[in-house]
Amino acid sequence: SVIAAGITDPQICFTAIGDHEYDRAPFQAGQFESSDELMDKWLQNVWLEGNGGSNDGESYALSWKFAADHTSCDHIEKRKQKGLLFSIGDEPNLRSYPANALNTIFGGQNKTETDVSLFEKASQNWDLYHISIEHGSRKTSAQWKQLFGDRLIVINDYQDIPKVIGNIVTQRQNSKPSSPVNQPET
Repeated sequence: SVIAAGITDPQICFTAIGDHEYDRAPFQAGQFESSDELMDKWLQNVWLEGNGGSNDGESYALSWKFAADHTSCDHIEKRKQKGLLFSIGDEPNLRSYPANALNTIFGGQNKTETDVSLFEKASQNWDLYHISIEHGSRKTSAQWKQLFGDRLIVINDYQDIPKVIGNIVTQRQNSKPSSPVNQPET
């Protein structure tokens, strides 16, 4: 885990992602926390529907929308450094996010987005990674590779997730500072 790896005062926010076309709660988010107890609280409050739909995918890009438009973080605003965002799943990513669905989930007046547009928007302030859990005959990594390139991590056992994330966070902490946040040109 990140804390066990010696990262002091991490700010971690857990989200739960479902299917915006079929689920009643396709996106849920906690708060950024740095203690085991508070992180555990948010994990326990997540409601996983598990119903699945017939559209062969999940709405992973909702987490990118959240990160891009609904977070305020010191590392971005004060230190001008990108954060890390991990999505984890065993399904393909849904490609289209209609304005009415985004308005229902996030409020406000949103425009229709694609997974690519939300990925690019979130990538301005976040280094995005996806952990694809491959099991059985279902393989989804080809679709994810198009978006993530070398930031796609394919695993076969979900129990490897904490170690994978801990390794990435530790490597980044021990290397040069993260990329600067993209600043608008003046």
